[in-house]
Amino acid sequence: TFHDAVSCFYLTGHYGKALYVLRRALKDIEKDVWDFETLAALTEALFKGYVDRRAAYDLQEWDVELSEKKFETPLGDGLEDNGRIDLLADITRKKDIWIVEHKTKSWVQSTPESLSFDSQLCNQITATRNWGFDTQGAIYNIIKVPYAKPNRNETSADFKARIYSDIIARPSFYFIRYFVQPSQDALDAAQRDAKE
Repeated sequence: TFHDAVSCFYLTGHYGKALYVLRRALKDIEKDVWDFETLAALTEALFKGYVDRRAAYDLQEWDVELSEKKFETPLGDGLEDNGRIDLLADITRKKDIWIVEHKTKSWVQSTPESLSFDSQLCNQITATRNWGFDTQGAIYNIIKVPYAKPNRNETSADFKARIYSDIIARPSFYFIRYFVQPSQDALDAAQRDAKE
């Protein structure tokens, strides 16, 4: 849900369209969620905070090359690895190409060093290079989900405003970016691991 809205915003630059995608996705899960109003308020506050504090600035600096693209990487012996790339962007508009991997998490335990050996990331880099991009690495774009509940007698609108205000006041707490550049050895190891 959240991921689709983020991708829509990066592709279109249009907040209204992306919010529509988010609300439609939320509507699809409404009957399965115990406290839907709280979930919707929290999700919309996080999305608006992300757009206002990160994505809108990104679009001023970046050229988006592609979004939500499926890939298949040949591994030899008739085998292939496949997946989806969230976003591929030229982050300086000077052919400085990076994969942007969106992750929503309630807490962050990863480090840039541990992510350098992530086989999914390595295979995504290999795929984009096979497409002719000189991909430098990946930006792990971590969006931290607030752990909060409405206060007693707080309306959904008030809860949403409180969460949004906290996100705007502390963007570096909610939005973390790691730039990861795996070595050629790590890229080769990921290809070997995928064959097994």
